[in-house]
Amino acid sequence: MRFRRAGLVPTVTIVIAACSSPRPEPGTATAAAAALPLTRPTTLAIGSVSPERLALEGDHVGSQTLAISFSIPDPSSVTSAQLKLYVGEIGDIATQTIAPVEHGTANFAIDPMPHSVGPTVRFRAVCPSGTTAWYAMGQIPYDYQERMAKVFRISNVTPESVRWTEAMGDPGAGQHVTLWGPGLPSDCRIEAEANGSSIELNNVVYVGQRYEGLLMYRDVVSAPVSPRYAELKLVITRNGQRLEAVRRVPFLVP
Repeated sequence: MRFRRAGLVPTVTIVIAACSSPRPEPGTATAAAAALPLTRPTTLAIGSVSPERLALEGDHVGSQTLAISFSIPDPSSVTSAQLKLYVGEIGDIATQTIAPVEHGTANFAIDPMPHSVGPTVRFRAVCPSGTTAWYAMGQIPYDYQERMAKVFRISNVTPESVRWTEAMGDPGAGQHVTLWGPGLPSDCRIEAEANGSSIELNNVVYVGQRYEGLLMYRDVVSAPVSPRYAELKLVITRNGQRLEAVRRVPFLVP
């Protein structure tokens, strides 16, 4: 999960000041400490999400309901609160207004329009020393330390989606793709597939721990390809400022 501001709004900086006070005797507590709610949230946050993966129906996000827990600090100052589900290359596919409370739960009904998320595109490296696991274009990336570890695998693929372009009408055009990994040797052959069918990554070259090639638009049905996850957003408005907490929810890919 990550936290960020949405839209072009002024920066909001929250400062928590720690004040020095006399240390109480062992076994005693100050009245102020006793009155402080220990469970009061200090950060806008999305908690549990169930189910943990979004079901697909064919090539679009299916109708489903997510059970979500969330925390909103100082809810009395919040003028609006919403849950949104965003998919890259499509936009918001579902929105629901919720009551601003410190600790809340919501059943978020997803009934999106059938916008295509595109095929699942995967890559792997076939090398003399072995074959890596498949890496899906747009999967939730590894954490930084894990991504940087010198392990025999594809650690990252960029870009994570294929944007619409007029060039998709050109049968000879494609998307430049980079497959990177600190543990990738230079003598591998790159295999690719779209929705389980083999395709070819063209013009493949190796340049310093990464392979570069051309993914033909015709192999992804000449249409945009979304990341393999949606962004669940908790969006609030407070004092004219719009803030959001974001959690990535992966697709349930067969």
